[in-house]
Amino acid sequence: MNPSRDYYQILGITPTASNPDIKKAFRRLALVHHPDTSRNPDLSAAIFALVQEAYQVLSDPHERVRYHYARHLLHPQPATKPLAISAEEVEELAQKLYRGTRQQDPFRLNRDQLFLQVMDLLSDHNLALLRQQADPSLLDTFLNLVFGASRELSKAQSDTVFDRLHPLARQYPLTAGGFKKKRKEYRQYHFWNRYKMLLALAIALVFCLALYLFVRK
Repeated sequence: MNPSRDYYQILGITPTASNPDIKKAFRRLALVHHPDTSRNPDLSAAIFALVQEAYQVLSDPHERVRYHYARHLLHPQPATKPLAISAEEVEELAQKLYRGTRQQDPFRLNRDQLFLQVMDLLSDHNLALLRQQADPSLLDTFLNLVFGASRELSKAQSDTVFDRLHPLARQYPLTAGGFKKKRKEYRQYHFWNRYKMLLALAIALVFCLALYLFVRK
């Protein structure tokens, strides 16, 4: 993965493209630039390698999240306010982010933007301030705020957030136990969101079948 390359531009798609869109763009470009069918195989081989690289990263949810974050680090937004100077201030930033996410419509939520906001909150500077904090209750409050703000992120994005928080949570035995429990809840939440439509469809089909058999009697 090379975060200096714009993989979306290479594939000719937008950053909000779905997996089917990514696959469709890759197939289209592969037909055009495959070295075996090109009049200029050397040039096509170089372009085809870029297209393959872009597809391999963007088609993998976890790699796509890592790419977005790496691009954000490579081109950070200008700082609008000074860095936090205490763990309490970091907690206040988490509260502000949490309140902001609670006020948004989940169906219109920009998950990529929220992910970058969460990762900004979990900067090395902020995590260092929290590690110096001896009050486990403040740390627990902070973690719960981050978990609440991150609830609507994708599974891959949530996994990245949890991996970022894991060393911090492991610092306190009580916090580590709650961290494991919360991560399990997130996995169950994403599993349910992924399969609830299929479950609802299955229930509807069973109901229709039962109604059909009842009417036949």
